[in-house]
Amino acid sequence: MPIDELLKLISSKMLAIQNRHNELSIYIFGSSVRSNVAFGDIDVLVVHAAGVLPKGIRKDIESLTYIHPVHLTVMSKREESEFDFVLGQNAISVKELAQQSDTPKTHSPSAQGAGGC
Repeated sequence: MPIDELLKLISSKMLAIQNRHNELSIYIFGSSVRSNVAFGDIDVLVVHAAGVLPKGIRKDIESLTYIHPVHLTVMSKREESEFDFVLGQNAISVKELAQQSDTPKTHSPSAQGAGGC
């Protein structure tokens, strides 16, 4: 399955999970969103309100491993803020990924990100 299609499928399923649990924010980060080359797994960050994760959320996300391996990281909002993880890892919210996949992509050098050779 092409990388764009895989990310679209995973992000749409993650967005559905996020929409069922308003207190969650779900992000994808790592090599799967940084490049257009093959990657071993999809790194997923779940940020939750202080307290316990909603029942079944871990199972919901890990069930996606039948599509592609998923590496799950879970942080409270406080932990994410302390580490500034989303910004530091250039994580992209599944909502943003879903919106990006609904718009046509261009393949110009500027669309592939700054810092290219």
